[in-house]
This record gives sequence, C-alpha cells and structure tokens, in this order.
Amino acid sequence: MPRFFSVGALALAAPRANAVGAVRLTLAPTVLEVELLRVGGFSSGFASSGVAEPMRFTVPYVAVRGLVRRGRMLYLALDPGVVAPYNRFALARFTEDPAEALTRAYLSRALARWVSYLVPLPFGALVGWLSPATLVSGTLGRASLALLAALAAWALLREIVAWQSWGGPLSDRSRDALEAAMAERLGLVPEVPAALDETPFPLGAARSLVRVRVAPEPRAPGLPARALAAVTAAAVFVVCVMVFSQRLSRPAALPPPVEMLRSGLGDAARRTHDAVAPAEPEPVAAVLAAAAERPRCACMRADSPLWAEGIPALQILTFAGEDDLGGPAVAREDRQGPPRFDFDVAAVNDGAQPLRDVRVTLTFARRNKAGQRVGAVDRGLFWSGLLAPGHAVKWHVKAPGSEVRIDASVTGTLDDAGVEPGPVVAFAELTRSRFRAVRAHGALMLAYLHDPRGREAALALDGRTPEDRQRLAKIARAGLPVIACDAKLHEGRLGICVFNGAATARPELELRGAPAGAPRIPITGGLGVHEGVRLDVGFDGTMPEEWGVVAPGDP
Repeated sequence: MPRFFSVGALALAAPRANAVGAVRLTLAPTVLEVELLRVGGFSSGFASSGVAEPMRFTVPYVAVRGLVRRGRMLYLALDPGVVAPYNRFALARFTEDPAEALTRAYLSRALARWVSYLVPLPFGALVGWLSPATLVSGTLGRASLALLAALAAWALLREIVAWQSWGGPLSDRSRDALEAAMAERLGLVPEVPAALDETPFPLGAARSLVRVRVAPEPRAPGLPARALAAVTAAAVFVVCVMVFSQRLSRPAALPPPVEMLRSGLGDAARRTHDAVAPAEPEPVAAVLAAAAERPRCACMRADSPLWAEGIPALQILTFAGEDDLGGPAVAREDRQGPPRFDFDVAAVNDGAQPLRDVRVTLTFARRNKAGQRVGAVDRGLFWSGLLAPGHAVKWHVKAPGSEVRIDASVTGTLDDAGVEPGPVVAFAELTRSRFRAVRAHGALMLAYLHDPRGREAALALDGRTPEDRQRLAKIARAGLPVIACDAKLHEGRLGICVFNGAATARPELELRGAPAGAPRIPITGGLGVHEGVRLDVGFDGTMPEEWGVVAPGDP
C-alpha cells in the first residue's frame, strides 16, 4: 500500500449522516486529511442547510470511530470531540474529481431514471412489430418477444441508473481500495502466524516467531447479484414462452377432406352401406333405390326472402338498447320540445375482406305543418382503421328530428362486389353478443352459410312482437338441415332443388310453401346423405314467398 492515498467521493443523505456534498479523503501515514469541497449540513427529516465554504482539516486515525460498508455505501464516522460539525459521512460514487461528479450526478441520475421508465415498452413493441415471421409468428409470439425485449431493456437501463447513482465498477474499486488502506492504518488487518523459524538456537535462547501477513485473495470480477438474478429470470421466462408457444402453435390433426356437394355421393354411400350391412330393412333401401334415377342438384343455401335482394357488404343495424331485436329507427315524442331520436347503430362487415375507415352519415330532419322537410342536420360516425370480416362496431346516437336517413361509405351487396361471405367462426362469435340485434344478424349469416348454429341461435332468441317472431322463424327455416333452392315456375310446372345437408338419410319428406296455407308437395323416394334431387311437378297458383322441407307429420 502506498504511503499516501487520495480519493474523492460524494457524501449522500442517509440516516446516519450529517453532511451531504463533495468530499476528498487523503490517507497520510499518521493522519487522515478531509477536504470538504461543497458540503452542506443534513439531518434526517429536515431540509439540507446551506453549502459551506471549502475547508480542509486533518484527523488522527485514533479519532476514527467507525468505518462500515452497507451495500455500495461506505459509512465514515469521526470523533465529534475532534471534528465538528460534519463528522458522519455516507460515501458513494468514488472518483478522482468529486466536484465534477457532484455537478453531473443529479442530472445524469434523473435522466437515466426517466429513460428507464419511458424506453422499455416502446422498445419492446418495436422489436415485436419488426421481428420477421421466421423468428416469431402470431399475436402471442410477437407479444411474448415484445415483453421479453421490454424486460431486458428495463433491466439494462436500471443497471445504468445504478451506475449513475453509485459510480460503476471504477467507483467500487476505489471504495475497496480506500477501505483496505483505512483498515491497514487503523490496524484492522489481521496477521496470522504462517511459519516458525527452525534455525537452531543456543540452549535457553528464546525462539523467535516470524509473523507473515497474508493479504486477502482478490475477488474475481463478476456480475452483480441483481443483474445475475435478472438474467436468470429472463432465461426462465424465454423457456416458458417457447414451450407455451409450441403447444399453442402446434397444428391440430385435420380430418380427411369430404366432398360435400359433389353428385354421386349418395350412390357411393349406398354401395358402402349395402356392402357392410346387406340386411338393410326394406323401406329405407327401397326409398334410396327409388331416388337413384332422379336428376341431381345441390343447394349452397336455402331460398329465403331474408336475402332475396342480396347480403349487404356492410350491414347497418339500428336498435334501441340491448333487448331490441332491431328495426327502423323511430323518433320518440319529447314533452319539452320536438321529437327526438335515441338509438344504437351497429355496422357489421359481412364480407371476407376487411374494410378500412368505415363512415356512416345520419341525416336527421323533421316535417313542418305543410309536410315539408326542414331542419336537416348531418351526424357523422367514423371507425378508423380496419373492420375485420364478420366483426361489428357500435355507436349510440341522440339527435332531434322526426325522420332519419342513413348512408354508409360502403354500399352494395356481396355479389355486386364479388366478395365471399365472412368466416363462419366470426358470425358464430356475433351470436354471443350482449345486443340481441347483433345476435340475430349473426344467426342470419350462419343460416345464409347453411350452418346449423344459425337455427340454434334463432330459436334461442325470443320474439316479443309478431314481426320479430316472423323474422326469427324465417331464419330458423333457412337453417334446417334439408333446404330447397332454385325454385322456378314455368308453364304450370314447378322446378325446384331439394338438398339434404344432414348426416342421415331422410326417407319421407314434404315440400311446403310459406306462409301457412300454401301448397304441400310430397317428395317420393326421400333423400340420401348430402344428396339433392331436382323436382319437376305440376303447380297451379301463386309462387309462395319461401319453401321449407319437413317431415309429413311436422306442424
């Protein structure tokens, strides 16, 4: 250890300290020299006093009452009878120039702290967004990578904050050197006997004991405990995310493809059935054989007045509250003024392509005594971004007026736009909405796609008015397993396709027109599984609004 050792430090506010500021300590062979550069008084619970003028004094080592290290801070206590008023220091951020460190410490620490608060989340989001699909896939994978990047950035920035607060490895090295030098001058370094001098001495002479001071072994530099714990936790988190993502992203085994609508499947089913069970009861076998010679056809969906004019690409629903099934918006009389509208508006993307920046314009107006339209006011509704296929957005509207006109930025039907309907899964999700009007529209779209869940959703909705019950009945009829489509009336002959979409054969069926009182036409021969036949029968009268296919005994 050199005869003279000098180092600067910052005295921080701590419960055992009574001074804050920049301090320089010089260890001479016999005395400790303390130089107060910019030091102010400090007392726990009170504001710091003014900064004193620079001063220098020396203290004998016997006046050092304490030298204790707590974490990264070194506490130095001097005898108050020798040194006053500043005699207890909590030292950190050891450096060669404590005055400069004091000047930059507060700003750098504050800047590093704010950066550690603000940077991790945007940095993680940017990493997750820019990551290639070969690295991560799906929303969960990108979110996991973004969270991991944010945690890593936060841990790194917190270490930078600690570096700015405590001075980093150079400060720790200077602190350890000061502690070792002070301990040596205070006589606190232990000396243990290492060897005995075995040189022979004359009889009666004292044996001299040679004492060799063993210096402590230097500690290998390593990561701080907090950094090591953070790295370990991050590694465990990455492993868990990878295992979880692999389980979620593992593709499920797909069933073999089934050709649902190709003609001839009924014959193949019959041949397979006959080969496996030749002892089939006669009625079903006779029915299937009788149906074998009829012309084949297929129905993608039932003919229904619900979509006679096509399905709108953007469906606008108006309803009054959660329990309303939907319908035209109606103004309510206001006792204190003119009639007013108070209703909900929902826009549903019925197509398979997302819609960008959906706009809905509502024009409210009223009629004067002469019946003229006056006081027109426009209200605009806007959905920014993409409206996914089969998804809906809702607004609540209040405005004065007695009539309203609704215009949307997307017009026309799916057929006009050449767009396929949205996915079945999305419309099934609409049937779980808390708004009955949205659930009814989801059931309608499922019936349009001939999904059995459409009929179930329609039957689960109770119609409170005759109009509501009639509308739900149409959805339920369109969602029946056996449907009719492509009805044409020509020269007293009715041509119509009847298709069985059920998983079982239907031996006896009856074609009925709706509403009640329309003709009933028996279907001889029945239908096989996923089989359709085209009927050509004589028909006299007006074409019904819709057709339904049921068993003869059904109401």
